[in-house]
Amino acid sequence: MIAQIGSFYPSIFTLGTNRVISQPAKDIAIPRFSSLDSWRGICACLVTFFHFSVYSHIGNLALIQNAYLFVDFFFVLSGFVIAANYQKRLLEGYSVGQFMLLRFGRIYPLHLFMLLCFVGSYTLLYFVMPSESETIFSSERKSISAIFGNLFLVHSLGIYDDVTWNTASWSISAEFYTYMIYAGVLLTMRKMLHVPLLIALIGCPLLIANLSENYMDTTADYGLIRCVYGFAAGALCFYLFRRLQPLITAFKPQEKFATYTEIIAILSAAVFVCSAGKNVMSVFAPYIFSAVVLIFSFELGRISALLKHKFLLLIGILSYSIYMVHVFIQGRVYDAGKVVGKITGQDIFTSPWVGDLACIIMLLTVLAVSYVTYRYIETPGRNWFKGLVKRIEQKNNG
Repeated sequence: MIAQIGSFYPSIFTLGTNRVISQPAKDIAIPRFSSLDSWRGICACLVTFFHFSVYSHIGNLALIQNAYLFVDFFFVLSGFVIAANYQKRLLEGYSVGQFMLLRFGRIYPLHLFMLLCFVGSYTLLYFVMPSESETIFSSERKSISAIFGNLFLVHSLGIYDDVTWNTASWSISAEFYTYMIYAGVLLTMRKMLHVPLLIALIGCPLLIANLSENYMDTTADYGLIRCVYGFAAGALCFYLFRRLQPLITAFKPQEKFATYTEIIAILSAAVFVCSAGKNVMSVFAPYIFSAVVLIFSFELGRISALLKHKFLLLIGILSYSIYMVHVFIQGRVYDAGKVVGKITGQDIFTSPWVGDLACIIMLLTVLAVSYVTYRYIETPGRNWFKGLVKRIEQKNNG
């Protein structure tokens, strides 16, 4: 698997956050930010553990119990890399329609595939267990109407009271409309883009603090505000990166100093996540994560070098698939646990050590399935939409 990373890397589309690494125009120099790709993969794995509700030592770690905040890391990364890849091109006349079509092609094929997996499994259950058929599609989370909400990517816009079907996909819905908002604001404000970004960085946390009972732990209700907040923080982070880059290049700090800075950034973020929970402190998450993203964007320390290890880069490549498939895989692990429980006559998830083993098996399964979905769903879907955009460009130029 790792040996194939070299063949995949030049055309990677990674989460979330959802960075597009495409071949840019020749006059646009875009850094690769490889360490940030690895961070996306690491955060995706942490979110995976957060959603796995079994009694375990891993699940009892404060970092894991509050790992929902790493979705905000995705949003910050998304804002940073979308600004890095598209801001200049959009300002120079690149079509907003083609930009949105590329972003749609990046997120939708796998989203649709996973939605079909969830609906298909429930439909199978409907016929296998006719005695329970009246309750199978009755909850709002798994309702027939929510299927259409997911199909049209509107399930994070306050239409539903809770997450639906593939529960993690609310953030994909929020990101899609955030892309649209970003492109519109960028072309309207142009060289004054930092103004609406700063407004978002002040206004969005105030809105979340006043509207959400759980502050940053908001999804289907105020998820779009949460996404705009993190995305704006990431886009402003790239604004700072461009202005600091000449200074960093001219006065390149020693590797030891850069490494200490990276370590402090990681420890600060970890302490923040462990202590923030679902209290008012959580609304500052995009600020903390922006500092981490900015520090690692320069890739000057030894931690950045470690993040370029092939295995971590591979996890970064698979990050979107990890995020999108993990809830479905976890459901199947729960099902397997119930089967074993019936055979043995006892609930196997009562031991934290068994829970730890289940966490490891779950993550390895998610990684394996993610490799398959990346190769056979993400990549073909992305390439099809890239080809469509290319055909549109040729038609417009012809």
